[in-house]
Amino acid sequence: MGVRVVAQLRKNTRVEIVTLDPRDSPPAVREGVIERVDYKTPLDIVEIVKVIVEVAPDLVLLTTSAADMGTTGSSGLDIFLDALNQELEASVRVPVIAVARSFT
Repeated sequence: MGVRVVAQLRKNTRVEIVTLDPRDSPPAVREGVIERVDYKTPLDIVEIVKVIVEVAPDLVLLTTSAADMGTTGSSGLDIFLDALNQELEASVRVPVIAVARSFT
Protein backbone atom coordinates (compact mmCIF):
# COMPACT_ATOMS: atom_id res chain seq x y z
CA MET A 1 0.00 0.00 0.00
CA GLY A 2 2.78 2.44 0.82
CA VAL A 3 4.24 2.02 -2.66
CA ARG A 4 0.94 3.02 -4.27
CA VAL A 5 0.58 6.07 -2.03
CA VAL A 6 4.11 7.28 -2.82
CA ALA A 7 3.64 6.65 -6.54
CA GLN A 8 0.48 8.78 -6.55
CA LEU A 9 2.05 11.60 -4.53
CA ARG A 10 5.02 11.74 -6.91
CA LYS A 11 2.63 12.84 -9.68
CA ASN A 12 2.67 16.30 -8.08
CA THR A 13 6.20 17.66 -8.44
CA ARG A 14 5.53 20.28 -5.75
CA VAL A 15 5.13 17.55 -3.12
CA GLU A 16 8.37 16.65 -1.38
CA ILE A 17 8.36 13.08 -0.13
CA VAL A 18 10.68 12.07 2.70
CA THR A 19 10.79 8.38 3.53
CA LEU A 20 11.59 6.65 6.79
CA ASP A 21 12.03 2.88 6.94
CA PRO A 22 14.12 0.46 8.99
CA ARG A 23 15.08 -1.44 5.82
CA ASP A 24 17.57 -0.45 3.13
CA SER A 25 15.38 -1.77 0.35
CA PRO A 26 11.64 -1.56 1.10
CA PRO A 27 9.10 -2.33 -1.65
CA ALA A 28 9.12 1.28 -2.96
CA VAL A 29 12.88 1.05 -3.60
CA ARG A 30 12.71 -2.43 -5.09
CA GLU A 31 9.89 -1.35 -7.42
CA GLY A 32 11.72 1.81 -8.50
CA VAL A 33 9.19 4.28 -7.07
CA ILE A 34 11.91 5.91 -4.95
CA GLU A 35 15.70 5.70 -5.26
CA ARG A 36 16.48 5.26 -1.59
CA VAL A 37 15.17 5.58 1.94
CA ASP A 38 15.91 9.05 3.32
CA TYR A 39 15.99 8.01 6.98
CA LYS A 40 16.83 4.46 7.93
CA THR A 41 15.62 4.24 11.51
CA PRO A 42 13.97 1.64 13.71
CA LEU A 43 10.21 1.65 14.22
CA ASP A 44 10.62 3.36 17.56
CA ILE A 45 8.43 6.29 18.57
CA VAL A 46 11.39 8.34 19.87
CA GLU A 47 13.38 7.95 16.64
CA ILE A 48 10.37 8.64 14.43
CA VAL A 49 9.51 11.80 16.37
CA LYS A 50 13.14 12.98 16.02
CA VAL A 51 12.86 12.68 12.24
CA ILE A 52 9.51 14.48 12.20
CA VAL A 53 10.95 17.35 14.26
CA GLU A 54 14.01 17.56 11.96
CA VAL A 55 12.04 17.43 8.71
CA ALA A 56 9.06 19.55 9.91
CA PRO A 57 6.57 18.05 7.44
CA ASP A 58 3.10 19.37 6.72
CA LEU A 59 1.67 15.86 6.87
CA VAL A 60 2.76 12.39 7.99
CA LEU A 61 1.33 9.33 6.25
CA LEU A 62 1.86 6.04 8.04
CA THR A 63 1.97 3.10 5.70
CA THR A 64 3.67 0.58 7.95
CA SER A 65 1.52 -2.48 7.80
CA ALA A 66 2.50 -6.09 8.26
CA ALA A 67 2.28 -6.48 4.47
CA ASP A 68 4.52 -3.44 3.88
CA MET A 69 7.06 -4.91 6.26
CA GLY A 70 6.93 -8.30 4.56
CA THR A 71 5.88 -10.01 7.76
CA THR A 72 2.26 -10.87 7.23
CA GLY A 73 1.02 -13.42 9.69
CA SER A 74 3.38 -12.37 12.49
CA SER A 75 1.47 -12.67 15.73
CA GLY A 76 0.95 -9.32 17.45
CA LEU A 77 2.49 -7.18 14.71
CA ASP A 78 -0.77 -5.45 13.80
CA ILE A 79 -1.37 -4.63 17.47
CA PHE A 80 2.15 -3.18 17.72
CA LEU A 81 1.66 -1.08 14.58
CA ASP A 82 -1.71 0.24 15.77
CA ALA A 83 -0.17 1.24 19.11
CA LEU A 84 2.75 2.90 17.31
CA ASN A 85 0.36 4.86 15.09
CA GLN A 86 -1.72 6.04 18.05
CA GLU A 87 1.36 7.05 20.04
CA LEU A 88 2.72 8.99 17.07
CA GLU A 89 -0.59 10.77 16.50
CA ALA A 90 -0.51 11.93 20.13
CA SER A 91 3.18 12.90 20.11
CA VAL A 92 3.53 15.34 17.21
CA ARG A 93 1.88 18.60 16.20
CA VAL A 94 1.35 17.74 12.54
CA PRO A 95 -1.48 15.69 11.06
CA VAL A 96 -0.74 11.96 11.16
CA ILE A 97 -2.85 9.72 8.95
CA ALA A 98 -2.59 5.96 8.91
CA VAL A 99 -3.18 4.73 5.37
CA ALA A 100 -5.84 2.02 5.22
CA ARG A 101 -4.41 -1.47 5.11
CA SER A 102 -7.41 -3.01 3.42
CA PHE A 103 -6.20 -2.12 -0.07
CA THR A 104 -3.57 -4.19 -1.87
